[in-house]
Amino acid sequence: MRWLGLLAGAVLGSAVFDAEGLFAGAIFGFLVGYVVERERRRMRELRERGSLPVAVPLPGTTTLEQRLEALTLRVVSLERELAALRAPAASTLDTPAPVIEPLAVEAPDERGYVEPEAASPAPVSQVEEQERFEQAAREPMIDPRPPAPTPDPWVEAVRSFVFGGNTVVRAGVLVLTVGVGLLVKYAAENSILPLELRLGVAAMIGLALVVLGYRLRTTRPGFATALQGGGVAAMYLVTFFAFYAYHLLPGALTLGLLVAIAAFSTILAVVQDAVQLAVFGAIGGFLAPLLASTGGGSHVALFSYYALLNAAIAGSALYRSWRLLNWTGFLFTFGVASAWGALKYEPAHMFSSAGFLALFFAFYVLVGTLFALRRPGEQRGAIDTTLTFGTPLATLALAGSLFHEQPMYLALWCVGMAGVYLAVAGLLIARKDQALRALAQAYIAVGVGVATLAIPFALENALGTALAWAAEATGLVWVGLRQQRLRTRVAGYVLFSAAVISLALRHDLGVYRSHAPFLALIAIGAWFASACIERALQLRDTERLLGRVLLVLGFVLWLGAWHVVITPGSGALHHALALRLGAHALDMVALEWLGLRLGFQGLRQYPRYGFAVLLALSLVAIDARDGWVHFAWAVAILASYWPLYRQLVGATALHAISAWVIAIWAVDLGSLLSSGLADGWQVALHVVPALLPVALAVTARPAWPFGEHTRAYRLWAALPLLALIELGLLIAQAASNGDAAPLPYLPLLNPLDLAQLFWLAALIALARTAELEKRRNVAYGVAGLALFVALNGAIVRTAHHWGGVPFREFEFPTDPLVQGAFSILWTVSALIAMLLANKRALRAPWMAGAGLLAVVVGKLFLLDLDGLSSGLKIVTFLAVGVLLLLIGYFAPVPPANAEPAR
Repeated sequence: MRWLGLLAGAVLGSAVFDAEGLFAGAIFGFLVGYVVERERRRMRELRERGSLPVAVPLPGTTTLEQRLEALTLRVVSLERELAALRAPAASTLDTPAPVIEPLAVEAPDERGYVEPEAASPAPVSQVEEQERFEQAAREPMIDPRPPAPTPDPWVEAVRSFVFGGNTVVRAGVLVLTVGVGLLVKYAAENSILPLELRLGVAAMIGLALVVLGYRLRTTRPGFATALQGGGVAAMYLVTFFAFYAYHLLPGALTLGLLVAIAAFSTILAVVQDAVQLAVFGAIGGFLAPLLASTGGGSHVALFSYYALLNAAIAGSALYRSWRLLNWTGFLFTFGVASAWGALKYEPAHMFSSAGFLALFFAFYVLVGTLFALRRPGEQRGAIDTTLTFGTPLATLALAGSLFHEQPMYLALWCVGMAGVYLAVAGLLIARKDQALRALAQAYIAVGVGVATLAIPFALENALGTALAWAAEATGLVWVGLRQQRLRTRVAGYVLFSAAVISLALRHDLGVYRSHAPFLALIAIGAWFASACIERALQLRDTERLLGRVLLVLGFVLWLGAWHVVITPGSGALHHALALRLGAHALDMVALEWLGLRLGFQGLRQYPRYGFAVLLALSLVAIDARDGWVHFAWAVAILASYWPLYRQLVGATALHAISAWVIAIWAVDLGSLLSSGLADGWQVALHVVPALLPVALAVTARPAWPFGEHTRAYRLWAALPLLALIELGLLIAQAASNGDAAPLPYLPLLNPLDLAQLFWLAALIALARTAELEKRRNVAYGVAGLALFVALNGAIVRTAHHWGGVPFREFEFPTDPLVQGAFSILWTVSALIAMLLANKRALRAPWMAGAGLLAVVVGKLFLLDLDGLSSGLKIVTFLAVGVLLLLIGYFAPVPPANAEPAR
């Protein structure tokens, strides 16, 4: 259904939107077909389990109207019987007989299914009813509604910050703040009070709100937090307007006041455990230098101030695990740093900027660790994925901008970051705290991923972006599965997509062999994520599909790494091919062993299809006449059979492909052996080795795989191979003179004719294994036809070698001697065919022989009568005439209704 939908969508899309809609329509149609197919499969499974009612037709009914009529008759009959049973009882009590209303008959639905009527409840006494009521009252009430879904942490955090506490009070504080601002503006415009006094009053009002809120922190906590937040906002606004709008304060004093307000609000937040106040203070603190800036400040002063703010956030993390506060500091720190780098950075600032970047990195590694340590109760050890994986990502991005012209510095930076993560992970493991194990493992994963970036950055930054994203994506997928967070896993999948896009945009991967280890590392990361998805429980089918996509991505990148290492430039083409085959054999053994050892079934999928890879390789790089290449082919074939044996693979196609690969290798081996020999030997040394898989299929040796999967090797491998080999022999019959040098030419005993006889023996042996006699007869007929063609070719070659008749490729011989021999051979062939047909009472072969005789007679009178010499003409006509008489006497036409002889 999905492929039908793809085709229909492609046609519809191309018809409506021309060529541009072809791809979109195909995808849409595929998705629709996929959904329909899944729904049909689900309904079928429900029916098989009995979860859906299945309509059972009534005996003797075929249509819906007949079923309804039968049900009506049965109900009326039951009503009459019930009335007859109640009549005696009614007469004994001298009461009128009850009027029996006809029962309502439910109409069946469109499937013919009738919903059964619920049985009437038995009468219940008042005592029993009272006991049931008391029992129900004693039982606990169960809410029939489904449990509410768990809210998303991000949404819950924002909702708590905006709507937590007393929402009405917050709205009132907001309105009051705006009102104060409007009052100050009105007073300023009308010069009612001196400007300094007006701003001072506004600041005192804000401070009063903070004091009032603090005094009410125990009795009205929500109300108190809202008042303090409004007071802090009022003090921020007053300070900002005094500096920016009225120029009453110098920049340095403004910065100090803003810092003091931020510190003041942070202290209040820690004392009262109010994250909203802390966030207010942090936002104000980070905005303070931006609001107080005149455009000529020093980046050292700016980042030193930000270092103090981050130290305050790290200090609050010692006592409170406030994720929203940590996120606020992280976003402002790295956001402002990125903006400054884009607008103000100069190469002279590299080392000072790098020092501050290292300090900020250390702060947020510490904050992320303290968050896990200070989480209360069962939440202890929880990982803040934004800080755990966002900090190295943001740090690497800024470091890349700083050191984009110094890749060695960037490599050293990666080594330092990896050392920090691994050191912190070691300290966490040393605590032997099971709750911190997941965080330690995450730090190890990030540390190892960052450490791998040192080499590509040191080597001209090759694949750095892709490798960084892939490393981060691996960690995100792993942690997301550990903590059952869909959002984290989605971030990992997006990063994997970004890594693939980064790889696709590079066109020079084959130039540098140093890229191979990094492609391999990305492949290992994709495999690791796929293994985590494979082992996870309760995942949607979409994520299972993404896991398989990552698995395939890993295989492609792994093969790409081998391709980068093994290039034709390293030597001759056949040397590169031998190395590729050796790498393939190593992959088959290693991936199968690792997949089995690690319990990762996905990793064993590539070895499962090893012969398909060999088939593709043989079609593009088989013509390499070198002994080492053929030895490598043999090793690769044996290595590809090993996963099939270990996995007990019974797929017909895989085993058939293995036989084709063996045949192709054998043919190329024959090319190697026949190099420099005469035509006849070249044909024979190509045909006979190609019959090797056919012989193994017929003899069913060894027991595995040829004896265990005989159908695959005989039907899907041997038959197509025999057809292709015969096609090659037919071409050889017309193109080769059968030269057997250094041996003399002998009819039917030369290499070409012997190869044809070997093919005939293989076909007959295969036909004898067929279960149906019809198939055997068809095979025997094909063998007879092939023998007939081979004998004609033998006549031409014999006339060439023994009679001196010139041999011309792909031309029908016109020599009278050859023509006479043709006539006699065709007549003898017809005689044999008609004798066998008469013996077995088969009309079809007899008619074929008769047709061949008609051709011979026509040839005699139309060609041979004028073309042959007198002697040949006489001999030919006499021989054919005698043979015709023998046919008429010994092989008359079988009767039309004759049964074939057994």
